[in-house]
Amino acid sequence: MFSLICRCGVGSYYGTFGGPIQPMSALQNPRKPNKSPGKNFYTNPPKKGSGYGYPDVTLSKTVSHSSDPYDRAKEMLKIMAHKSMLKGGAFRLNLHAVECFNSNPYKFDKPLQLPKKTEEKKHIMVPFKPSSPSKKVSKGDQTQTFDSYSTYSAEPRGTKKTKSAMTNKEVKIFHPSPGPKSTPVKSIISLNVKKAVNSTNYNRIPSVMAY
Repeated sequence: MFSLICRCGVGSYYGTFGGPIQPMSALQNPRKPNKSPGKNFYTNPPKKGSGYGYPDVTLSKTVSHSSDPYDRAKEMLKIMAHKSMLKGGAFRLNLHAVECFNSNPYKFDKPLQLPKKTEEKKHIMVPFKPSSPSKKVSKGDQTQTFDSYSTYSAEPRGTKKTKSAMTNKEVKIFHPSPGPKSTPVKSIISLNVKKAVNSTNYNRIPSVMAY
């Protein structure tokens, strides 16, 4: 018969007090039982579809069709502007409806005033009379005119002095105006040309003309 030889030493449990140790398994560890958290609470009933093409499926109702004229906004603005210019409401009479207020609309209850008579002014014809008679002026008489005749006054004939006869005191001496006097000034371009072109480099400067 086959006999099992039990070895003793390092790595063997033969002859020990504890005996062999069973291998560790994860299935033998105690665990709490797994419990599902449950479904969420629904505040609204679930939808019966996506809502596309089906009326009265979503939370809001379907929009009813209503006709809208093209110029409705423009007409509403005109109506609002007209109402803003009105003062008070429409006149409503709490009486029986008749054609006019009275049977005779041309009847006038107040007494008529007598027409006022205007007195015509009598125009008296008076012949025209000038304010003052015309003056009789004889030929050569200047006493009756607006301007009196100028009296004769004798003026002695005098001689006018010439420039040569006038003394230095009588003749005004010419005094020139003070300040800087204008002198001929050369332009900046001509000065720059003279500085750039001199007797040493005039051959090396290209000419402006082609010939």
